[in-house]
Amino acid sequence: MTNTLMPCKLETMIYAIGDGTYSVFTLNSDLQKQLADLAVQHPKMCWNQKSSGMAGQQYRLNSEVKIYI
Repeated sequence: MTNTLMPCKLETMIYAIGDGTYSVFTLNSDLQKQLADLAVQHPKMCWNQKSSGMAGQQYRLNSEVKIYI
């Protein structure tokens, strides 16, 4: 039996950038929608970063933002 990772284990990565922001890369469509809505409502706290041909979406979040996955 091989030990493979399921896609659900690979769908969201969150990194602290060090300048008070976080980078969030996600394949999760529900989280993508939540982040897109947040970026429209609060563009200084959350913004979409260009995802240069990647399948998912990448956002940058101000450290004051709280999201629940």
